[in-house]
Amino acid sequence: MTSFIHLHNHTEYSLLDGAIPIEKLVEIAAHYKMPALAITDHGNLFGAIEFYKTARNHGIKPIIGMEAYIAPRSRFDQSKDTKIPESSFHLTLLCENEAGYKNLIKLSSLAYLEGFYYKPRIDKEILQKCSKGLIGLSGCYKGEIPYRVALGDLAGAKEALKSYQEILGKENFYLEVMHLGLKNEEKILNELINLSREFDAPIVATNDCHYLTQEDYKAHDVLLCIGTKKILSDKERLRFETKEAYFRPPEEMARIFENLPEAITNSILIGERCNLLIDTSGKDVKLPNFPRPSDFATDFDYLKSLALEGIKEKFGEVNNEIGTRLDYELSVIKKMGLAGYFLIVRDIIQFARSKGIPVGPGRGSAVGSLVLYALGITDVNPLKYNLLFERFLNPERVSLPDVDVDFGDTRRDEVIDFIKKRYGEKNVTQVITFGTMQARAVVRDVGRVLNIPYNEVDKLAKLIPFHSTIDEALNNIKEFKSLIEAKPEYKELIEIAKKLEGLARHPATHAAGVVITPKELTEYVPLFKNPEKGEVCTQFAKNSLEDIGLLKMDILGLRTLTVIDECLRMINKKKEEIPFDDHSTYELLKNGETVGVFQLESQGMQELLKSIKPEKFEDLIAIIALYRPGPMGNIDPKKIVENKDHPEKIEYLHPKLEKILKETYGVILYQEQVMQIAAEIAGFSMAEADNLRRAMAKKIYELMDVTREKFIEGAKKNGIPESLAEKIFKNIAPFAGYGFNKSHATAYAVLAYQTAYLKCHYKLEFILASLNSEINDTDRLAILIKEARRLGIEVLAPDINKSFYYFTKENNAIRYGLGALKNLGRPFVESIVKERTRGEFKSLFDFQIRMKNLNKKGIEALVKSGAFAKFEPNIKKLLDLFLGKETAGKQESLFGTKSESDTKEENEEIGALEKIALEKETFGFYFSGHPLEKYQEEMNILGVTPISRTKEVENGESIVICGILNSKKVRKDKNGRDYAIITIEDFEDKIDVFVFADVYAQFGSFLKKETPIIIKGWVSGEEEKKSFKAGKIIPISMARNYYKKIIISCYREKINEIHLKSLYELIEKNKGECEVWFKVEDENQSRKIRSRSMKVNPQPEVLEKMREILGGNSFKILGGI
Repeated sequence: MTSFIHLHNHTEYSLLDGAIPIEKLVEIAAHYKMPALAITDHGNLFGAIEFYKTARNHGIKPIIGMEAYIAPRSRFDQSKDTKIPESSFHLTLLCENEAGYKNLIKLSSLAYLEGFYYKPRIDKEILQKCSKGLIGLSGCYKGEIPYRVALGDLAGAKEALKSYQEILGKENFYLEVMHLGLKNEEKILNELINLSREFDAPIVATNDCHYLTQEDYKAHDVLLCIGTKKILSDKERLRFETKEAYFRPPEEMARIFENLPEAITNSILIGERCNLLIDTSGKDVKLPNFPRPSDFATDFDYLKSLALEGIKEKFGEVNNEIGTRLDYELSVIKKMGLAGYFLIVRDIIQFARSKGIPVGPGRGSAVGSLVLYALGITDVNPLKYNLLFERFLNPERVSLPDVDVDFGDTRRDEVIDFIKKRYGEKNVTQVITFGTMQARAVVRDVGRVLNIPYNEVDKLAKLIPFHSTIDEALNNIKEFKSLIEAKPEYKELIEIAKKLEGLARHPATHAAGVVITPKELTEYVPLFKNPEKGEVCTQFAKNSLEDIGLLKMDILGLRTLTVIDECLRMINKKKEEIPFDDHSTYELLKNGETVGVFQLESQGMQELLKSIKPEKFEDLIAIIALYRPGPMGNIDPKKIVENKDHPEKIEYLHPKLEKILKETYGVILYQEQVMQIAAEIAGFSMAEADNLRRAMAKKIYELMDVTREKFIEGAKKNGIPESLAEKIFKNIAPFAGYGFNKSHATAYAVLAYQTAYLKCHYKLEFILASLNSEINDTDRLAILIKEARRLGIEVLAPDINKSFYYFTKENNAIRYGLGALKNLGRPFVESIVKERTRGEFKSLFDFQIRMKNLNKKGIEALVKSGAFAKFEPNIKKLLDLFLGKETAGKQESLFGTKSESDTKEENEEIGALEKIALEKETFGFYFSGHPLEKYQEEMNILGVTPISRTKEVENGESIVICGILNSKKVRKDKNGRDYAIITIEDFEDKIDVFVFADVYAQFGSFLKKETPIIIKGWVSGEEEKKSFKAGKIIPISMARNYYKKIIISCYREKINEIHLKSLYELIEKNKGECEVWFKVEDENQSRKIRSRSMKVNPQPEVLEKMREILGGNSFKILGGI
């Protein structure tokens, strides 16, 4: 096999340009037995560590490189050059050694931090300073030398060649030659060969690989269209002129360069020169130096001192159990060299607490550490809840553990600022993450590029379950597979989408990750600067940072902590005063009254609470662990309920399992229980048990086989028969995969209980704090205000003289905050509040004079919200005034006292539907009352399913839903007929409804914005995002036309001739289409009889009169559409 190394390759991290996944790139190189391989993404090192590890795992030498963008002049210069229209040239740079790697990190960082102009650019000045250890290739045909050759600027090409030889060293710069079949390629190639001879510059063959095989050309072309937002048929779009930019086999490269064999040989020579070694084991931990007190010789000495002090503070007297556990944990921490790490975490938390920043009770497996509890890093006693240290820190697995910390969401930035000040601005930054092309999204993207009608593509995309791959959907969703097979264009769409699925699409800043380094960041990791937001973060993602041993922490902002803190401040209590055995709180939880309660407010969770009925804190931990996709998919909650109610019926495989599983009513629920079973039954150490758990969870079968044998042998030594040991092992294996981390569940159960307690005993303050925490989320505000009213708390409308930016307590009610209204920014509201300190506004005229600089849109929002109702309750008048529709005379009466000669027109109030439309526009929801409330009877009779319940309905099942029409988009189908996508909203949720052409033609006239409608149709989509297909639509005002029958219950002893006569007279006066039936009942039998002569018009006043005649519950109505 011919020896050749590809040195110019664009992986998926050449975002929306490279179409090669790293794993596949390395696999094909291994298939061709290449000794080495390079990664050269455009301007970045995003994939460098991932590539390095993958190549090493396949026995290939990794060459870290980058196709740099070189500014024509200075990297700071963004002026146009008429002679050279390009904003940058290309230059391929490869790391020869560690010096080159460090220089490439600096160059890539400066390209984003200083040189960004369309692309991240460096210049020759900075390249000169950072050239050591780098090998340069002249790049593709957008490299400066070939570019100038193509322009006919041979003198410029020669100057460029000389400059690169001077900067990098003559022996370190190669002219890159390609055979891609491009325009002017032969001319460029010949001139490059001439330049090679004239300047003694070696040449090397590359292929500018952007996709893996020639068959992937179209997928790559589609990817370019996705990136440039074009369709494939657009003749003016960016496209590759060639179909040859693929990973050519070595023999093919040798064949097309048979006249330049040295170009092939030089690829091998370069590969031999590049010998970069990077420790990616994660064991070489690079911790920043912690500023410990000078009277402690080591970090461990200081940590131990703090831990002992903390233990005494937490427990008072230290018994044998506490002392033994503490000594053990300290010995492991010392052995693993992690004292400095924990001191850093403690330092951050101490700062936050000293500034009154809310800190969470803990997160993840760290809650299982007694040392962290003693240090104040966590607030949960691990001994009390039987939490395991080894689940957090396994002495047999050397790696930096995760200690992630929750802080109040509004003050998280203060914590990050402290870290930067403590360890240096240049040593601390946030972490990058990458959005990827998930199955549904990539199907939509490809469908758009191929110009397939939106409704068809959307239908295909929605058939793919969330978190599924396209292949999984093809294997599991029959409708999806049959649709794909029905049309060639669908088949092509899916084939292309599969090739692009999973590729990195865009960079973003990780929501929580922060990295801290002992020296400047660019000594270890390249930096990325978001050109739009200006945020700086690492170019390496979370896993790569951990692989090279950098300290990464998740500094999370948790809204719930802010709510608890604000509520406690209002009631003047500390969280330590909250008892965890409060009967009323558990009653609230048993009833599922958990709107606003952390982790417990979803409908499914409310149902689970009502079925399990928690009676103690341990029950709450179990419920939080159970309500996850894994456990809920494998553990029947009914089994837990049954076992809880009848503990005597629980059967354990072995008596030793009872003490482990008793708290979860005989069911394995926690990962820690798997570890405890391995220890108790088979004599495993907790470290060994954790290794077993990991092997089972990650399905590492080789390790599972080894540990299984050890488990069986250990069990036999403990007197357990082999058959029973085998059965126990098989029983715990699946649970290890989906069991939940008890430590994390316990910490979050603390927050869940605290919020439930505050809601139970301080409902107004709790709802108030919750509203303020969600002030920018109108959907959440609507839910919380509805809950406030259910609890008997009055929520007062906005008032120009009483409202502040946030919601406030006013006597025993909550006053609406102006900051929650749409179109009112904070400066706008604060200027009103500030002006009010000079005295309340006395009239509209007074407000307009004093606040004349406020924008019209904001004032209009205030008017629509009712904030001026104190001066004039007639919103229509106010709107007319502010919109300039009033005459001068009418304005006078509005600004001052009311005129005695107000006309009927002036007194005309806004209509009910118009009023709620204004509310929706200003509040984002229906504040004074939902327009569907008066239609409850109609909804019940027609069997309406709440939209929130559609998540539980099987796809294809026919149901009736009802809601207010929020939005309507009308489009054309492939036959040119109109169809619509509408969104409707009921009391608590909203859903997208597809009204296809036939249905739209029949019922489209009913689809008016803000109109209540009833829809009969079918559910589709997945639980997380259900949609609806309409079959029939009616306005709710026509609902009574679909009342089918009234069934009147007649008890012989209760109904008489007078009743029947009155009923007959009422129906005769109100004839309609609704059948009247009599259900005649006596002690022995019940019969239904339909009246042939009586049919009634079931209007509200008629039904009310019937109730008066017959009694309240004497009839029921059946209906349907």
